[in-house]
Amino acid sequence: AISFPMADDTDGDGMLDRSAEGRIVWTKTVVYHVLGTSPNEFRRTIFSPRNASATPDALYAQLKAVANAMSSEEIADASMDGESCSSRSIFRNLTRLKFYPPSSMFDAYSPTRKRGSTFNFGSVVLNPGVHTLTFTVEGKNGDSSGYNIEIDRFRLGRARGALEGEIFIPANSHPVSPLFGYNKAGGSVTAEDMSDYGVEWSGNAQAKFVASAGVGSTLEFRVNNDMWCDSNFDDPGSQMSENCSVKWDPTFASSFPYIGDKVVSMDKGIAWSAAVCGDTPYILDITKATTVQNIIYGGAASEEMTISLNGCWTKLAFARPAGYGMNLSGVTISEIGSGDSSAVTFDNGNASVTVLADGASLIESDWVQLWEIDRDKSYTVSFTSTPQGAGLWGLSGWQNNNGVILSLIDGAPASVAAGIHSLEVGYPKKAIYRSGIFDTHVVDPEFKRMYWTHIEKLSKGGDIDIRVRSADNADMSDGNWTAAESGDDGHFQLYTGSSGTGNSLFNMEQKRYIQYEARFLCGRGGVSSAHTNTPTAILRDVSILWDPPMGLVDLEVDFGMGPDCGIVEATVDGKTFAKSMVVELEIYKQGPRRLQTAKAKTEIRPLNTGR
Repeated sequence: AISFPMADDTDGDGMLDRSAEGRIVWTKTVVYHVLGTSPNEFRRTIFSPRNASATPDALYAQLKAVANAMSSEEIADASMDGESCSSRSIFRNLTRLKFYPPSSMFDAYSPTRKRGSTFNFGSVVLNPGVHTLTFTVEGKNGDSSGYNIEIDRFRLGRARGALEGEIFIPANSHPVSPLFGYNKAGGSVTAEDMSDYGVEWSGNAQAKFVASAGVGSTLEFRVNNDMWCDSNFDDPGSQMSENCSVKWDPTFASSFPYIGDKVVSMDKGIAWSAAVCGDTPYILDITKATTVQNIIYGGAASEEMTISLNGCWTKLAFARPAGYGMNLSGVTISEIGSGDSSAVTFDNGNASVTVLADGASLIESDWVQLWEIDRDKSYTVSFTSTPQGAGLWGLSGWQNNNGVILSLIDGAPASVAAGIHSLEVGYPKKAIYRSGIFDTHVVDPEFKRMYWTHIEKLSKGGDIDIRVRSADNADMSDGNWTAAESGDDGHFQLYTGSSGTGNSLFNMEQKRYIQYEARFLCGRGGVSSAHTNTPTAILRDVSILWDPPMGLVDLEVDFGMGPDCGIVEATVDGKTFAKSMVVELEIYKQGPRRLQTAKAKTEIRPLNTGR
């Protein structure tokens, strides 16, 4: 037996009726079934009006009762509260009736390596909890040299959160245990770096299963229903990145599984350059002691000219023209608004520097320790330049042809950035990464746990803490950062929680939309050298789990394709995904001379859904 919901168009507008919330109003339950009389009957039974509060378990119990019924009275007894029943015979003398989903397979062969379009295997009913998703090799194209399976990413769950194939391979390390794992039979599996193939592959990587045993080889993933694993930080992306950004970090390629990783880490580097402030290279000849005060704009100046990064610790670079000597003394950096100032030194503490005409063309200062740059503020870099002998002495610079004042030379305004080449900053003291807003597609989800994977070098001054909130409004206007964790402004301190089993979200409000925020600290515990070292705080992924209600979900997979790939079928917990329904039936009639039979087989697709 098989059961369908039905809807009506009572107002004649050509559309199915909807509730005030925009949901389709299902008015009937239609069951096609066999009545076990003699001879058997193929029946169509309608329960109307459909019980709107019926659970999946109640609907299944009704279907089972109808399938087991031996009379019209027993069929009617399957009605739920408020429902009436009508049943009619379509035909008698039925000998066989079968409903089953057709096989759904993907041929991943391509003469060249490429990422395939998203393939929908169909639908299946899933309970909350952990499930086994199995990819099985069913064969290969005649032109293919192998049976391999390549999985870029897939979606399985009501919320349709993307899960990266490669994230399952380094089981229990990235992401953190015990969220992801895999099993294999008939081959070997690796995480493969696909960055050389361009930007098509999500996260620049995929899971590759070399099916050496051919047909029947399997790759299994252990998958939670439902969850959000933010591993590439692009689905749905960030709402705010303050002093940090998403980066492709190749340093992880030196250890298993030997691929780089998309991460969030704090930003440092060149925050301002004289070249983007001017239009024409310029040489300022120095024939006598000359005082220069370069202006470095922040805040409201044009985007190209202003400081691009916040940072703590500051380094300046100065440029001399080819064939010229350069002398700098009394170098200072000052914040215009407050007047705060700091001396700038060279070569581990020297107050001045002289470079001859055959010396280095670019001279860097020492780091100005703990000097903070705020990109919303403006600064001056002042110095005196004096000829130190015969020959040409000067400063290399850039002239702004629009007349923007870039410096004061001996007190006179000039549209020239003279001598100064660039300003570099170290990591700031603090950074914030706020995720985009994720839709669980559940009105009142039962949140379970939050995990994350990171590099957190506490002894070297790095730290990452994360907080999370939920909301009924899509703009998070009713979200509460402290609901899940009341201490420290709602921040969880440990990536696996105090028990090692994840941070409990039992106290988080059961609301539809979720969002997390990561707080990065640098220089923690007074380790000031952290600002200029390699990053001490790196976020690799964040995973949030909740229990959705039992329901119908689709499996969508982005496969890699190539000349050695096979034909793949997918199942979950041994169940086949259904895009449609195959119906097979056989009926008979006793003729005057012999028993006559008729057989039919057809495929049924529900209207409007494409499934």
